[in-house]
Formats: sequence, structure tokens, C-alpha cells
Amino acid sequence: IDVERAEADPKLGRTLLDSVRAHIASVPEQGLDFGLLHSVLGVPGLIDAHEPEIEFNYLGRVDLGGQSGRAWSMVTDPVLVRAMPIAPEPDLPLRYSLGLIAAVQTTAEGPQLMITWRWSDAMFDQSDIDRLSGLLNRSVAALLAATNPES
Repeated sequence: IDVERAEADPKLGRTLLDSVRAHIASVPEQGLDFGLLHSVLGVPGLIDAHEPEIEFNYLGRVDLGGQSGRAWSMVTDPVLVRAMPIAPEPDLPLRYSLGLIAAVQTTAEGPQLMITWRWSDAMFDQSDIDRLSGLLNRSVAALLAATNPES
């Protein structure tokens, strides 16, 4: 479904979420065998497959470490996270035309989904990324509305 339909009818968004959840649950070994089948065993159907052009890497919720009384925790300060270099090695080619790295982090307003965007300047300009990030924000908001029991 497109974002306009999900915004207009949250039940469609809920159906989409349930469908994705069922599909992910059906993947054997949570997809962990792909690298083995592709890189080690060289399964022809996988070894010949084109490399993906988009990376979406969800790191999970990284704001829990400092709340457990442990002696250490992951870096959760958004200012420090933004200060870390995200650019790939300048002498190496980009593996993906577009890369999104997402994690839930602690902020003053509470846990928030933070996404780092990396892209090829040869493929995208800032207006493309602004348009895509706006669409992603709308999509996430529509899916959140779909999980609201009142909708």
C-alpha cells in the first residue's frame, strides 16, 4: 500500500505490518544462512544475484545499556553519535547507493528512532534525500497510527 492509503485507513497499515511480520517469521534461521549460502557454499542462484543498491540496517534499541546498573553502556548521547564519522573510507567505493542505519536512542523527550543517511552524490542530491526522508517520516507515522489500539 502507498503512504496516502495508510494515512487514510490505519487498518491497511496494520494489515501490512501483520503481513511483514508473518513473512519475516517464515524466513528460516532468521535469514542468518544467506551469507553462508552466498559466500561460502556459492549457491548459483545467490552467487549470481545482483548486489543490493539500498542498505537498511536496524541496530535495535541501543538506549538500554545505561539503565541496568552495568559498569558500561553503549554510546547513547545523540550529540556524540552525530560526531562519530559515518563516511566510508574515502578511497573505497560505496557498497550501496543509499544506506540507512537506524537505532532507537535515548533523548530528552524519551526513546526516539534515529536514522543516519549515507548516499552516493552521483545517484542522489540533497533534494532527493529530503523527499525520501519526508516520505519515510510519513510512512513511520502512518504505521505508528496503525498500531494504536484506538485506530
